[in-house]
Amino acid sequence: MFEKNKLISIGKLAEITGVNKKSLLYYEKLGILMPDYINPSSNYRYFSLSKVNQVVIIKAWIDFGIPLTEFKELTERENFTYMNFLDYGQQVAEQRIRTLQDSLQHIVQAKNVVSRIEEQRISKQPEVHFFKEKYFYVMPFTPTMEEKMIYELFGNLFKQIAEKKLNFLFEWGFLTEHLAETIQNYCFVEVEGIADDEHIKVIPESEYLCLLDTNQASLLESYPELFNPNQITYVIENKVYNDFIYKDSDVVETRISINK
Repeated sequence: MFEKNKLISIGKLAEITGVNKKSLLYYEKLGILMPDYINPSSNYRYFSLSKVNQVVIIKAWIDFGIPLTEFKELTERENFTYMNFLDYGQQVAEQRIRTLQDSLQHIVQAKNVVSRIEEQRISKQPEVHFFKEKYFYVMPFTPTMEEKMIYELFGNLFKQIAEKKLNFLFEWGFLTEHLAETIQNYCFVEVEGIADDEHIKVIPESEYLCLLDTNQASLLESYPELFNPNQITYVIENKVYNDFIYKDSDVVETRISINK
């Protein structure tokens, strides 16, 4: 038997949950929030207080980007239990949090890099900075390649990284390894720490001499003391700043590892 004093109106449910009545009616249309009573004369909806929790959970699903159709499919399963529902929601929410944390890490790294570049643009002097170990996804290239072919190479790099579900970070550009008379050139994209792939090069932590707008061809002449013939010297040309951050100029950061 209908006991109105134990139910709340759709307006009150909207007020309590912060979800407007139009959205609550949409949830009903989807079949994921059904009223406990509909007044036959006014067609007005009434809900039990337990529906407040249900709306809160629906809001959480929306916040974490879970399609509401999945909500309905899950609740309609024959073996559905409320614990199954909460477990699934928790799994999706935790994955979403990890994704957001990855995005936050990317933003923080970008801010640090741009801040360093801005300081160097002001000082107009080479600076020494310490860099932790990095992981570069690489492909060999030759400096004489046409620019179009090089950018096609970068396109393949990003495509492979996506296909392997690797997380790429903020930097991309050119890596040159100098050892005695041997020089190896690579296109690279920085990825999150992983070393069990043939395309991954682990760049050891080191101090680097950082310069802006420097022609690599002149580095050996300008800084011969940094190129130890008995150790690998890494020269990293970071191209991420072009076009996007500095549209009015071609800003390239070049880093040379300092061997101890």
